[in-house]
Amino acid sequence: MSTLDQTIADIVRTVVREELRQLAPSRDVDPLVSCGDAGVPRKSWISAARRGELRALKVGRELRARKSEVDRWLATLPSAATTKTKVVESSDEIDPLERVIAIGRARASRKRSA
Repeated sequence: MSTLDQTIADIVRTVVREELRQLAPSRDVDPLVSCGDAGVPRKSWISAARRGELRALKVGRELRARKSEVDRWLATLPSAATTKTKVVESSDEIDPLERVIAIGRARASRKRSA
């Protein structure tokens, strides 16, 4: 091989090596997590993906999302403690049945007329 051929081969080798290095996945890439990894119920995960609140990818039979995307989505959700807990004052004046209805554990129903 002549020196010119050797120089061209070295240049091509260097360019190809750099291109492959740029295409290789970086170790700094945000990992994909599943609903189990994130501690989120499967139905909530799927619903959020369908509504477009969570950008997810289907990997096999599982929906996965980037960890940063999951953290962003979870931050937008209201806290479970604030949405499910209703403050009901405890006093002897409140009927126990009314208290349960106020908390949201039971619902008042009307009698059906025959």
